[in-house]
Amino acid sequence: MRKYLRAGQQGFSLSELIVVISIIAILSAIALPMLMVWYRNASLQVAGRDLYSTLKLTQANAARRNQNCAITFIGGGYAAYVDLNGDFKQDAGEPLLADHRWSSYNSVSVAAADISFPDNSANLPTLAFRPNTLPVSASGLPNGSVTLKSTTGRVLTVSSNISGNITIKRK
Repeated sequence: MRKYLRAGQQGFSLSELIVVISIIAILSAIALPMLMVWYRNASLQVAGRDLYSTLKLTQANAARRNQNCAITFIGGGYAAYVDLNGDFKQDAGEPLLADHRWSSYNSVSVAAADISFPDNSANLPTLAFRPNTLPVSASGLPNGSVTLKSTTGRVLTVSSNISGNITIKRK
């Protein structure tokens, strides 16, 4: 290292290096837990935005295709599809629009009790959109919501009302 230094210059001493490394270690120890909380909350936001986008995609495809399009919440996630026969179930031959699994979102949980859309004949929560973009369900009012929870305790609700308005609310 001495051949790269100019006359009169010196390198870093061992004590200076230890002080700098200690400062970096202390700052990392403070920042890492906050970074992990931020990451978990970001996963919750991504899961909520994906669900919101899938509901909007389903609604837009109903208008574009002039056919009912539905989203069904299956145990581990949800699937959006074109409901060609209007039975609120995805049958063979019905085009799939989107398919998401809750497990792909780290630190986010959704229990069956957190989904309040009306059930179809197979007892799966399902919401369909008519070509006029208004929601329809197999039974009851087409209102409903999905509550997403992060491991940090944050809650986010994605809901649809009878007029077809889809919203995201943080609690």
